[in-house]
Amino acid sequence: MNISIESDKITIETLYKQISVFLVGPGRVGSRLLKQIDSQASNLKKRVSIEIKIIAIADTKKMLFDPKGINTANWEENLLRSPNKTNLDLFINNMVSLPVHNKVFIDCTASDEVVEKYKSVLENGISIVTPNKKSNSRDYKFYEDIRRITKEQKVNFLYETNVGAALPIIGTIKDLVNCGDEIIEIKGILSGALSYIFNSFVNGKPFSEIVKDAKEKGYTEPDPREDLNGLDVARKLLILSREIGMKIELNDIEVESLVPKEIETNSSVDRFFEELKVYDKYFEAKRNEALKKGKVLKYVATLNNEKIKAGLEEIDKGHSLNSLTGSDNIIYIKTKLYKKHPLVIKGPGAGADVTAAGILSDLIKVF
Repeated sequence: MNISIESDKITIETLYKQISVFLVGPGRVGSRLLKQIDSQASNLKKRVSIEIKIIAIADTKKMLFDPKGINTANWEENLLRSPNKTNLDLFINNMVSLPVHNKVFIDCTASDEVVEKYKSVLENGISIVTPNKKSNSRDYKFYEDIRRITKEQKVNFLYETNVGAALPIIGTIKDLVNCGDEIIEIKGILSGALSYIFNSFVNGKPFSEIVKDAKEKGYTEPDPREDLNGLDVARKLLILSREIGMKIELNDIEVESLVPKEIETNSSVDRFFEELKVYDKYFEAKRNEALKKGKVLKYVATLNNEKIKAGLEEIDKGHSLNSLTGSDNIIYIKTKLYKKHPLVIKGPGAGADVTAAGILSDLIKVF
């Protein structure tokens, strides 16, 4: 804010801090983010004095640059017309060299190839915001290197949406640890896809149909096996474990896969759904077995001193883990200070809109 004083009046001029965004992955989440940035432009100026300019967009085929800012209303059409084929190294080189202020690299992919470029991005003094869990669930050396470079370059690496979409799970755990509290146990349902599937698996509908419905609603990955195999939940557990100071690897986590071994192969998604139908009776039997005990099936994540586990559990019908609807997540954080009454965070844990909102929230925290 600039204040100028003349002889008989004071004028106040608000200056907007410009954030220059370089986005890779304008898919389901990335496109919603662009839409939210467009719709929230005036609110961001009013509330936080920020103006977000989209300087570059790249999908798997093409990339588009405009130092003056890409029009978020018709970016798809302009990207389609771009003559520039996607090249990650060239994308990063252009990002580094363009004379724009407050650069932020946003990775809305699930790509290992993009994650490989993170060190280069950070070393060039550019902050990163990402929902891509691959970055924080790689080997521990990579995890440490990212944080070391971030500190050395005095930039930000923000990833709240790695766990629980827009729910403030990672931020809450960071705050507790930074204030000296001791995490005793973390337990909850951390997959929006698996939450939806097992919340729906109570009315006699075949398991394979529920999984297909979850995919059509956008709750699962494009290949639902990436949710059903438990690795998504395992990565989230790994990220939370490392946030509280544990130096562990992904293979240290016990993971139960819900994908029958016979259909784990690299067949197409359509073929997988056909094959999954064969196992509907198997899953129905597990559900009925739980119901006879007055319980329901849930895919639960557990982190404590004794175990770090992601797997199917029979839960009492009256348990709060059975209080969820749709794709909601819930997490209990038991600490030394919150031992008798654990902290509870509950809400939508999947969906493009809420994930995009979480990314936007991180973006405005960068500077």
